[in-house]
Amino acid sequence: MFIQKYIINLILNIFIITLVALNVKAIDIIHNPLDSAIEDTDIIIRAEALTGNVTLGRIFFRLVRDQEYISLPMSRSGRIFDGKIPGKYVKYPGMEYYITLYMDDGTTKTSPEKDPALLPYFVSVLSPEQGWFEVLYPERDSVIDDRIPQISLAFSGDVIISKDKFKVSLDGEDITEMSEITSDFLLYIPSEELSPGIHTVVIEKLDKPEMIGSWQFGIIGDQKIWENFSGRLSLAYQYASSDSDSPFLTYSDGSNFGFSAQIAGQVLNRSLDMWINRSTFYTSKSTDFGFSFYGDKTRINAGDIFPATSKLTLDSMPVRGAEVNIEPFNKFSLYLIGAESRLFDDISDPFLSSLLNSRFGLIRANLKPFGKRWELSSLYIHARNHAESQPDID
Repeated sequence: MFIQKYIINLILNIFIITLVALNVKAIDIIHNPLDSAIEDTDIIIRAEALTGNVTLGRIFFRLVRDQEYISLPMSRSGRIFDGKIPGKYVKYPGMEYYITLYMDDGTTKTSPEKDPALLPYFVSVLSPEQGWFEVLYPERDSVIDDRIPQISLAFSGDVIISKDKFKVSLDGEDITEMSEITSDFLLYIPSEELSPGIHTVVIEKLDKPEMIGSWQFGIIGDQKIWENFSGRLSLAYQYASSDSDSPFLTYSDGSNFGFSAQIAGQVLNRSLDMWINRSTFYTSKSTDFGFSFYGDKTRINAGDIFPATSKLTLDSMPVRGAEVNIEPFNKFSLYLIGAESRLFDDISDPFLSSLLNSRFGLIRANLKPFGKRWELSSLYIHARNHAESQPDID
């Protein structure tokens, strides 16, 4: 009797576990949402793609008081994607962001998964000066010529410091274990010379998320033309066969070779991202290419672009073209787009191809003469399909 009862319970447990497993949707993207950040300090966003062949990753972000998102590419290492939100966009009281990964079959995966543009992640932005520590060296916003500075600060008397509940980072790299931390002060001496340019120190008390602070300092010297470059290259082979001769098959029959590559880094203190992809599986023979160049005042995207441009085309499909966003000063910005959507690429039917595809152009100027609360905006949009004549009817 006991054995029968045991077997019945075991079968029921297996059945319940199976039902639960069948109703759990597989996770496509692993991402730990960021809760807080420091004003005017760069934010690094990381995501991992678990399924599918990803061709490109982008991060979309905006201030909570803004309506439109800014889009920047994410650099890639294997299945890990890293995106940086420049400190100039990290402002009090907070900002919102979401991640989009573009797959080689034309679909997208996002984090958050459902309605990311309407329900994005929220980041609370805190002031960099909170009074629980005093910067000793290098001083805030100072410029020094010491390539190996003794980075140091003093804690206020009422702060209890425990090294296992404390984190300090330099330019995004965790240096807690290499730092000397006591109840009174912190000291870190770099093991190698720091590069010329701006450096950011961030300190945070892990058991009290509201206790977070940072400061920046500069090192004089000639900056490298090429910096912080990384890249990837992958080759793929696909063989597919079918007994059907249907022209509607989504994949290409037979042997196919494909490749993808991406390189990202900084050129003349501006960020650069380039990628190229040729799918091996699907019938489309096009090779997708993308180029992004962006700094504090200018953003340029060219090639196969996927941001908000797509939803403004006639057919709401991904587009190929270029977009430029220029901010010569804080109260004025200019946004230009020239693009072509591509819904139908069957060259055997040129009329249908021209009818279902469209060209798109946009120019927008924003002026904020009275600060950020009031805005004057001018927008011009031109879109049309390629068809210029009626088809012949027998």
